[in-house]
Amino acid sequence: QAEDGIRDHCVTGVQTCALPILAIDSANLDGAAKSLNMKVDYERLKRYVNVHFGSLEARIYVGKYDNSSRQKLWFNYLEKNGYVVKTKPVTVYGNTVKANVDVDLALDIREHGVNFKNVVLCSGDGDYLPLVEQLQGLGIKVIVLASPGHTNHFLQRQADEYISLIDIMGEVSDR
Repeated sequence: QAEDGIRDHCVTGVQTCALPILAIDSANLDGAAKSLNMKVDYERLKRYVNVHFGSLEARIYVGKYDNSSRQKLWFNYLEKNGYVVKTKPVTVYGNTVKANVDVDLALDIREHGVNFKNVVLCSGDGDYLPLVEQLQGLGIKVIVLASPGHTNHFLQRQADEYISLIDIMGEVSDR
C-alpha cells in the first residue's frame, strides 16, 4: 500500500521523488528526548518535517510488547497521523528491554529509500553510518535529526545535514 502511495505522488517517468522519507528509530529518538526532559509529539514532528522538507512517507520502527493495549492505542494514533508503523517483538534481558530495530530500519530504508532523493533519519545511532554512506553513494541526501549528546560524531559529520533536537524542541515536543 505504501509503495502504491509512493508511485501516486512521484512524477511519471522520474526515478525518484524529491520529497523525503522520514525514518524514526523510536527507542533512540525517545531516549534522546527523555535526556532533554521532553517528550516527542509525533504529530508535530511529522508536521515539522513536512514544513521544512516536505514528506511523502513517515515510517517509525518500534519494539512491540505482547498484548499491550496502551501500545495498541499508540500505534493506532501513529497510523491515524500518517505513519507506517514497523514493529519488532521486544526481548527482555534482566532489567533491559531491547528490540534492536536498527537492522530492520536499515534494510527497509535501503530498499525503499532509493525511491527518494532525501531521507530524514531520526536517530543518532552510529550503527546507521553504513546506511547513510550507502544512500549517499546512490545520490540520496541524508538529514539526521537527533540529540547532540546521543549522536555518534561520525554519523553527525557524515550527514548531509544535521538537525539538533535541542534546536527544534519547541516545535516538536509535547507541550
